[in-house]
Amino acid sequence: MISPAKSSNEGMYQDIASTAPTTPDGHSSSSPVLRAERQDNSSHYASPGHSPSSCQFADTSNNSTLLETRRSVRNICCVGAGYVGGPTATVIAYHNPHIRVTVVDRDAQRIRQWNSRHLPIYEPSLREAEISTSEECCGPTLYQQPKHSAKTTEVPARQPNLFFSVDAERCIAEADLVFIAVNTPTKSSGVGAGAATDMTAFEAVVCEIARHARPGIIVVEKSTVPCRTAQLVQDMLAVHRPGVHFDILSNPEFLAAGTAMQDLLRPDRVLIGSSPTLSGRRAADALANVYAAWVPRARIIGTNVWSAELAKV
Repeated sequence: MISPAKSSNEGMYQDIASTAPTTPDGHSSSSPVLRAERQDNSSHYASPGHSPSSCQFADTSNNSTLLETRRSVRNICCVGAGYVGGPTATVIAYHNPHIRVTVVDRDAQRIRQWNSRHLPIYEPSLREAEISTSEECCGPTLYQQPKHSAKTTEVPARQPNLFFSVDAERCIAEADLVFIAVNTPTKSSGVGAGAATDMTAFEAVVCEIARHARPGIIVVEKSTVPCRTAQLVQDMLAVHRPGVHFDILSNPEFLAAGTAMQDLLRPDRVLIGSSPTLSGRRAADALANVYAAWVPRARIIGTNVWSAELAKV
């Protein structure tokens, strides 16, 4: 979890009343609807004792079989405009000019700051990257193909592909992939105070996804969460949208305040946890292809969701 933890992604769904926390063993949830439905723990989210070995994501661009089934990501929604969501979305947008990236948050003031010259957080190089991908950009970049004529060579201006909005409903509905990057602090009061994770904001976002997302989208845990959260997400989506399939991935962040941009631009590793099903593997490949725009494939590591969630412990 990025430090300082208290400031990470605050502002999203903070008006929701606090409820019981999710403990590390996953048995207590702040989601009342889950009391009506609990799936067997032997689901397609493999347990740590039966987890497939970690693997690197190979370049599948020349594999005709995989190309036929490759999932395409053209629209990303990142819920949470804090220290994790903002920089992560900015770097993804910067290196993927063909992907529309929208960061949403209920905190209107924070969104106004992201859309201004005075960002709500400071990280070296963040402002420069944000300008080059937002509606302020007006110059050529290395991603634009030059246009040649008899006497001149012109590099067209890059089109903006990073946006900040308070309209979570619309952005989630349009997305192929949704990052959940809201604050998950330690409970300060009530059951589990000082030990358990407060999942109030996280579960509120899952409910928003269940209500507004298109069937089959990819949901990515970016927030620091307890083990078995992917199963909790799957259960919640099953209650709200029975019979509708969603792919749940775990993609933990390893950022530190003051070096977040360098941590994102030159990561030691990118960890992607998925279910071992074919659909889960395709979803993981789709996210890996987003990161592969700037991260060497050898550093993009695939595993199951439980192992990925435990990586932050």
